[in-house]
Amino acid sequence: MNWADVRNELLVRTPVAPAELASVTQTGVYAWYDKEGALVPFYPSDFPPVDRSLPLYVGLAAKDSLAGRVVGTHMVSTRRSGLRRSLAALLHEELDLRPGVIAHPKGKFDLMPTRETKLTDWMLDNGLRVTWVTHDAPVLVEKLIIRNLLSPLNYTHATGSPYRASMRRLRVELRTAALN
Repeated sequence: MNWADVRNELLVRTPVAPAELASVTQTGVYAWYDKEGALVPFYPSDFPPVDRSLPLYVGLAAKDSLAGRVVGTHMVSTRRSGLRRSLAALLHEELDLRPGVIAHPKGKFDLMPTRETKLTDWMLDNGLRVTWVTHDAPVLVEKLIIRNLLSPLNYTHATGSPYRASMRRLRVELRTAALN
């Protein structure tokens, strides 16, 4: 499948709870959705309107399986998940995450275990859902899909995104606050 075919499949599939990927052992591309609009109140004022029919975030599972990446990483570890770092940057006040931020090199950060649990619970309680497409070489299509869809919570590969500067600023601010 070429990148456009994978993108189209991600868009037409019905988003499901992340746990539904728990047994998917193949590699591929996935897309996270906020169909219920739970994040809308937390978007910065300089965000362009977010189309809830499109993904919030697109990623790949190339080294891990889709189960490992979505269930084992995005539902657990902020340091290893760009999605979680973006969510933490948006929700830090709502979930009182700032005191639990642990800064790491290269602009990444982690959360203390109790704060990780708060973020995971929020993701589940507020209906974040995911679609996926298995693919033998997801690294060949992921960047192109991100650049085409301009998902608001993607940072890496989101050149040209009207959301990128705001997300970068929010993520840097949260990490910097942990250093002070």
